[in-house]
Amino acid sequence: MKAQTQWICDSCKKTIERPEDGWIEWKCKEKAPNFWEYDFIIVHHNGVSPRTCGCFYDQDEIFKSTGATVRSMLLKDWACPDGLMSLLAMIAYNRGDKDQIIELIKRLFFPGYEFARMHFDAAISDGVFEPNREPGYYLETDVAAVLAWLKNKNSQ
Repeated sequence: MKAQTQWICDSCKKTIERPEDGWIEWKCKEKAPNFWEYDFIIVHHNGVSPRTCGCFYDQDEIFKSTGATVRSMLLKDWACPDGLMSLLAMIAYNRGDKDQIIELIKRLFFPGYEFARMHFDAAISDGVFEPNREPGYYLETDVAAVLAWLKNKNSQ
């Protein structure tokens, strides 16, 4: 499989065609002695968003309701080795929700995972692959089988 170059916007559910068109946002709260980072989303950059109001978090509403601030960075700056190292550091130094960070790593770096991830259960139910690993930690061949199954379903 080739490297991941497209993603699904968590806000509008449409494809983000290029890393330059995406943005990663997350919530951050102070948690002595560090920050606690959570609720990571991948969204369209405002310049390419299909929504007139954009796909970003509503920063004012989040601060009012939770006291958290919103942090953000270009998707292209995360979908690279430096981004991976930053995410691994968050896990290593307990600066965020480990499961959410791992899921973001899979979405950014595991080829095909982004487009297969929401279809694993249905594919398993249809016998597309044998779930002989921990849920969500499937092999490249499993992801490829799900993608082929989706392509076949969509062409019918």
